Amino acid sequence: METLAKMSREHRQAKFQQFSNVILAAPDIDVAEMVRQLEIIGQLPRPLTLLVSRDDTALLLSRIISGGRRVGADDVHDPWVQAAARRFGARVVDISELTTADGLGHARFAAMVALYSKFHSQIEDPLKRHYAGPGVFVFRTATSTLEPVDR
Repeated sequence: METLAKMSREHRQAKFQQFSNVILAAPDIDVAEMVRQLEIIGQLPRPLTLLVSRDDTALLLSRIISGGRRVGADDVHDPWVQAAARRFGARVVDISELTTADGLGHARFAAMVALYSKFHSQIEDPLKRHYAGPGVFVFRTATSTLEPVDR
């Protein structure tokens, strides 16, 4: 995020067109800092994707240590998260249904890589019927799809 903010401050936003997707998996970023950076960056040409899980123990520990709410532990059912996703043109995906072998719930995003071919059209092709644009979603493991929460 800091790199994107720096690029914006340096007026290099044209380079953003070269990014097919920007995905942050379980980001250990303070929510207030993320908002500050998103205000500098503005909306990207394609939705920024945030993979979150409200029961990520590693991020809970980070919150205790740092004292700030972590982006990767956001709850997609929270109206503030839903409004922020729309405001900043972000796609927030709750991946809590995925299993993880790390015992902390922090490595769920690794399972997404294996399933990417099943749901990639939902985030890659805005012309597809079930395109998941900016907003909040829950990843459903049974169908390998992103289910909208706020629609």
